[in-house]
Amino acid sequence: SSSTMSSYVVMPGGESSLPQELRNVAGTGMQRLPGSGRLVFVDRRPQGTLYLIFSAWLADQSVLYTALVSLLLSLATSGVLIWLTYRTSKRLVTPVSWLANQVAHWDPRDPDASAIAPAHLPPDAGDEVRKLSRALTGLSQRVGDFVQRERNFTRDASHELRTPLTVIRVATDLMLGDPDNSPRTRRSLTRIQQAGRDMEAVIEAFLI
Repeated sequence: SSSTMSSYVVMPGGESSLPQELRNVAGTGMQRLPGSGRLVFVDRRPQGTLYLIFSAWLADQSVLYTALVSLLLSLATSGVLIWLTYRTSKRLVTPVSWLANQVAHWDPRDPDASAIAPAHLPPDAGDEVRKLSRALTGLSQRVGDFVQRERNFTRDASHELRTPLTVIRVATDLMLGDPDNSPRTRRSLTRIQQAGRDMEAVIEAFLI
């Protein structure tokens, strides 16, 4: 016996030595003693019967403390897992955010991909970020080639379209300056000159 628990071992036929409250206990396993705040655990075997008596309040406290400890351990484990997940996510997202910030400052007319070259990437950039960097570098090169082709086309189109209009305008100016032209001819030359100016405006808007 102790201050919190009592035990009895009874051999077959020795039930008379038990306290009165234990003699009425039937069956096996955990039971509550009638009219008492105590619990009894009964283990019946051919060799004898074991009775363990302890306080129900102590058992309830033990269950409560066990539940509290389990809850605290669960909360602590969850906190550690959340912190580790946050650190891992931040380590993965930070290089991508840096890459997005670099691309956001590109000049659409002349994208410069040198800032996102593999040598300039953050030290913690993973394989996915490096692959994305290579893809963006390739995209910037294609955009640069496209912009250059557009510039070449605009320059060539400007020359090819404006040259004949300049010839027409100069010729009509010279012909309108001839005093021997009839009014009908002058009206036709004026319409040609006006049409040339309209075509120059359309070409200018098209090139812009």
